[in-house]
Amino acid sequence: MYCTVGALRLRRWKDEGKGTLASKFEYDEKESKRTERGNLAPEVVRPRMHTVDVLGPRVGECIIDVGCGPGLLVHDLAVQVGPEGRVVGLDSSLPMLQLAEHRCAELPQVEFLEGDATSLAADDATFDAVACMQVLLYIADIDKVLEELHRVLKPGGRVAITETDWRGAVINSTDSALTEKMVAAWDHKVANPNLPVRLGPLLRRHGFCAVRVEAIPILSTSYVADGWSVGMLDQTDGTTTANWRVIGGTGDYAMLHGNGKLVGTPIVLGASILDLYTGQLH
Repeated sequence: MYCTVGALRLRRWKDEGKGTLASKFEYDEKESKRTERGNLAPEVVRPRMHTVDVLGPRVGECIIDVGCGPGLLVHDLAVQVGPEGRVVGLDSSLPMLQLAEHRCAELPQVEFLEGDATSLAADDATFDAVACMQVLLYIADIDKVLEELHRVLKPGGRVAITETDWRGAVINSTDSALTEKMVAAWDHKVANPNLPVRLGPLLRRHGFCAVRVEAIPILSTSYVADGWSVGMLDQTDGTTTANWRVIGGTGDYAMLHGNGKLVGTPIVLGASILDLYTGQLH
């Protein structure tokens, strides 16, 4: 069915009998806006623009962004395909989609779907390309998602998937035990931790060919309240191995509070690696 939100029509696709995102994150309006601000940070903009370049959208093509969030990648892809093309953004969070459609209100070639990555509301062989940026680690049934991506792609269609290799994250801290807890917290917070090392074989197993991978560094060395690094630390708050929250910072440092007290010394925000996988259908 369709519901009107702002200037665009947002199509809802809900099939409760099929798969779910199985994410431990809930993106309400507040968290969606914070995520949007974090995704506008320069260290995140660069990998997104590189993903667009690698995917190579062409005028008139039809592309879907699975897990589109606030619509930043959808917007960039829509500009490339032009009014002759079509870009569909899919997400399970209505607050995210409301931000996305506001961003793309002047782009008639854009459509948004509220739905599930394991059950895409599209016919077989619909899209020329698929993008999926930092989404799969939150989804329990990776095989089902890859089956769906394969199904909706046209023969010769292209796929670009980016995922963060959290085991390779660098958090520069004088408290090694705290650093280990921060990294380990992701294993308890997401459905598929350590996904990048498995993603290449999974893509090939599901019929994708010409699979390539490249590492994209994300470097965040200054404290920004709504920046990428602080957001990642906050998202691990409340897990079984982590009990902290970021209470502020200045310059190169972020201050953490946990277990009723200030945690040790300030941490220096560090770096992480995005793995960008690309492939295509025969």
